Amino acid sequence: MKGKKLVLLSICSTLSTLAMGSEWNRTELSLENFQRLNTPSNRSKGQNWGNFGLTYDFKRSIVEGKFDGDIRMSIEDGQTMTSISEGYFRYKGTENDIALGRKKLNWNPNEQFWMLGHINGVRGFRLLDSKEEGLIGLHYVNPAGPLKTEVFLSYFYVPTLSPGIKIENGQVSSPSEWVKLPPKRTVLSGQDVDVYYKLDKPNVRDVVINKSLGLNMEYSWKRGRLAGYSLYKPENKLRINAEAYYDPNIGAVAVNADPVVNHHAIYGSFVQQQVNNVNLIAGFQVVDPNANLGSDFDNLSGKLDENANGKTFSSDYFVIEPKYEREAFGHASMSSTWDYGTFAIHYLHYISEHNKGSDDFYSDTVKWKQAIGLEGTYNFTDDLEGLGAIRYDLKRRDNILQSEIAYKLMGRLRLGLGIEFLRSPEITSYWSAYRTNDIFYTSVQYNF
Repeated sequence: MKGKKLVLLSICSTLSTLAMGSEWNRTELSLENFQRLNTPSNRSKGQNWGNFGLTYDFKRSIVEGKFDGDIRMSIEDGQTMTSISEGYFRYKGTENDIALGRKKLNWNPNEQFWMLGHINGVRGFRLLDSKEEGLIGLHYVNPAGPLKTEVFLSYFYVPTLSPGIKIENGQVSSPSEWVKLPPKRTVLSGQDVDVYYKLDKPNVRDVVINKSLGLNMEYSWKRGRLAGYSLYKPENKLRINAEAYYDPNIGAVAVNADPVVNHHAIYGSFVQQQVNNVNLIAGFQVVDPNANLGSDFDNLSGKLDENANGKTFSSDYFVIEPKYEREAFGHASMSSTWDYGTFAIHYLHYISEHNKGSDDFYSDTVKWKQAIGLEGTYNFTDDLEGLGAIRYDLKRRDNILQSEIAYKLMGRLRLGLGIEFLRSPEITSYWSAYRTNDIFYTSVQYNF
């Protein structure tokens, strides 16, 4: 509840400040209906959803700004999800570019397609939602000829709040069915027992007052650029550390879930080159959740010892074990735009050798091992558009397909028809928990 109040307060504050003399670019109201093609393991009540989206830019004298936010609500039970993708003020001069607020860092252009959420957060309204949320802080850019320096500094942190979970009467639930929930029961000493969850709510100040520091250096030439970056900040999602034990008083395994902020270091590089109408990008990225940048940037949670008393628990089907493991991956893409649409090919290769687990609290397994992806749009007419994307993991054989066709009426009304299919044959895959989440959906969207 405190998190929702924080987001709504931020929205109201930004709107009231920018409303004076601003130019509205997008006000969107839409309704979506989902038809499940199979039975999800975590089926929510929500089948019909309403969405309200607002985006606008303004410029007054030497100051400009942007706001991009969305609210999503279930028609059935009124559950809501909120997101502010960007909201900032900006001063752009001849030698300095300074922005204050939530703004995306475009330091890895290929991260959004793979929905990784390392640098920028992922909105998370739906399982395959790839829209990003920027980072809150001071964004400073200094262009000096072909060399550009970008600095990010922040003492304020708002984690990704959607889709969110809640714990009531010992049970974990979520307004979204695209969330992997921990088990309700487990086997202990050959017997079936319930699992009873308790949530230790952190102090809001301990969550939001956290520090970040990042540097991006970029060298550009006529049709290309070379960039290298390093970023130290809180992970975009709160970690759920936990300890568990069998409680004979309730006849169940008691799990105390403790949301914590964990800092990680991200560093990488990429090269981009334009060849005729084709844009080529190749690079690498390393993510280290055990990094510690001096005493002024200590983790709120500290570092966990995997053998710490009470931090590990094992039953026949239920294991709690901390996993803070470094990840490294290479990435590449080739994209092109023409009069009738766009097309892109993506590739991601996970370099790290360790097998990161998919336990119920500390971490998910990595989303991709060695994957290729295709995405594109095609404008059949001025009013009829097709969109599609496919991602295939060569090692795990995960296959994820998205497709939508949309028709515009009267310039403001948009009718959409789409599908999302998931195939994940290996139980160790990140996507295996959602293999029964295939959907067919329709949408009606009106732009004011």
